[in-house]
Amino acid sequence: MDGRYLASGDKNREILIWQEGKIAIKDWQYHSARINKLVWSPDSKFLASASLDTNIIIWSVETPNKRLTITAAHHGGVNDLTWLDQSTLASVGQDCTTRTWNVLWE
Repeated sequence: MDGRYLASGDKNREILIWQEGKIAIKDWQYHSARINKLVWSPDSKFLASASLDTNIIIWSVETPNKRLTITAAHHGGVNDLTWLDQSTLASVGQDCTTRTWNVLWE
């Protein structure tokens, strides 16, 4: 992570991207339940979000209106995420499982 951006998510399901104290990207609101975790990819080009809605969404900072959704990632909700490398995401959920995901952005 290069520290250029700060991401915030709230119980109203909205994600904001901040740069130099100002909102750089808004209107990332596609989860249908509370956001539990936000995590930047190693190169800071992508943000992954985990939610109680069971889904993981990967957002592109370079193309803000494009996203990749992993639906039904964990029964009962996604608790935590971490990037293992630039194209591999690991998640844990309410279903007591840990999963890895290959992220191929096209």
